[in-house]
Amino acid sequence: MKKNPIRTIVVFTGCIILWGCSSTSTVTSARGPGALSYDDFNTQVRDEDVSILFQNDRTVAAKNVSLRQDTLFWTDPAGSNLSRAHVSTIRAISKGPNRLSGGIAGFLIGGALGGVIGASIGGKVTAGEDHNLHVLIGAAAGATAGGFLGGLAGIASAQDRIYIINPAPTK
Repeated sequence: MKKNPIRTIVVFTGCIILWGCSSTSTVTSARGPGALSYDDFNTQVRDEDVSILFQNDRTVAAKNVSLRQDTLFWTDPAGSNLSRAHVSTIRAISKGPNRLSGGIAGFLIGGALGGVIGASIGGKVTAGEDHNLHVLIGAAAGATAGGFLGGLAGIASAQDRIYIINPAPTK
């Protein structure tokens, strides 16, 4: 049975897209497998605008968020009022999507895959002396189209980053 390189590329791209959709992280007071520590969380949200969703469904816009000793500190978006809450009252913290990094990743992945597919198609056009030229033209056209479409997809599919905080266990 002959392998189909296009099918392999499509499956690989699908896996990358599904991997990129994972946008929820657990935050704990101690570093653990699959969880962010408070310090890691503080680094990721430093100087970012976030939304805090409380257990009572109240939502607050916040900036300058910091998590220390099971207490979340933040200022309002203007940076004037300092507030705090115990993590047990917080359901989640949401950080807006990073569309720039999504667009760049999509452009690079799309361009690479488009270039490979374009070169493959261009190489099948002729086997004569123009073979290398057709491969080059196919690769360039494929990379351009793939980069453009991948960049658009990366920008459009960027997702909010959600942080779920697990307080330290009580003794």
